[in-house]
Amino acid sequence: MSTPSVIPGVVLKTKFVTSDKKAFQDYVDYVDRDEAKKEQEVHEKLFTLYQDYMDNPDKTSL
Repeated sequence: MSTPSVIPGVVLKTKFVTSDKKAFQDYVDYVDRDEAKKEQEVHEKLFTLYQDYMDNPDKTSL
């Protein structure tokens, strides 16, 4: 009896909205809000820590 092979896959579902729709403007307003933009320094620090970690040959396999 053979075991059936499993093939992994990804299903991606998207919805396209044109720029003249209210949903598009709502999304732009959401992304452009002050709360979304004020944490930039935190993200830059986390990225720097990641880069430092990946640059350490004792911690990576590259």
